[in-house]
Amino acid sequence: MYETAAKEQITKLEVEVKVANAQLREITYVNKDNIAQIEQLTKTLSVSEKEATVLKTRIKESELHVRELQTEKEDLQRNQNELNMANSTSKNAVTRFVLSLQNMLALVKLDEFPLDEAIRELLLMVQDTFGEELDLDCVLGEDDKPVDIELEVQEDVTDEERTSRQKRAEARRQGIISIEGCEDEEEETKEASDAAQREIIRMSRFRKSKLDHLVNKLQRDIALKVDLIANLESVVVEQNRQISQLTTTTRQQARVIMQFECQKECFNRIWRRQRSHYSKLVLRNKPLNSRWIKFESITCYVQTARFKLKWFSESATRV
Repeated sequence: MYETAAKEQITKLEVEVKVANAQLREITYVNKDNIAQIEQLTKTLSVSEKEATVLKTRIKESELHVRELQTEKEDLQRNQNELNMANSTSKNAVTRFVLSLQNMLALVKLDEFPLDEAIRELLLMVQDTFGEELDLDCVLGEDDKPVDIELEVQEDVTDEERTSRQKRAEARRQGIISIEGCEDEEEETKEASDAAQREIIRMSRFRKSKLDHLVNKLQRDIALKVDLIANLESVVVEQNRQISQLTTTTRQQARVIMQFECQKECFNRIWRRQRSHYSKLVLRNKPLNSRWIKFESITCYVQTARFKLKWFSESATRV
């Protein structure tokens, strides 16, 4: 009985040992699998660590690149602001240039600005506006540089000058000539009162010298014209005196001619009467008497009167 029980226990133990061996083998397999998984996970972990290191490096590079991009963005924004400022400055310069051209065109239309002076002023405006980009010093000489000249305005101005000033004032009020903008009323009143006394003109030295030469030439011409007018006035006075004398002589000769015409008519009537009487005597064969002698004397007198009348007529015609 004890043997049977011992055998059963041994059998159970063998079974248990077999089960334990099977479990041990299974555990060994599982352990091998776990070791393999651990090794694989270790490799994966090392690869992940390497990838993490690479990613950290990439993140640092990305951060550096982001910083560089931000710096570049700030530089671009600063450059854009500078470009905007330069563009606005260029627009303002071009606007001032266009307003200056408008001012010059208004003055040229009002015949207040010569064309050569307008060309010089245009070159100066181009130099003032685009002087940094363009080199116009070699184009403009010393004589072409403008100077301000103060002129005294005479009180007895002509109607044309007064009309020209009114046109300039109207253009200035409309904002054509004034480039800097509208001025205050007090400044306009002061400018108007000062303009009544003096006037400042901006022109080149070449233009000023040319105008001075023209002024001197005109003054000499005016002096010559004054002398010529005085001489012509004396000639006109002499001619008026001669004309008055000729008119008096003509009137006298006209009265003499009228008198001789009347005498001519009278003599013609007497001559015709005497001739008809002489014809009747000849037809009657009567001898000549003292009447014929009287007729001959009258005929001679008429011929003499006709000669005198012809001479006076020719004299009057020559006069």
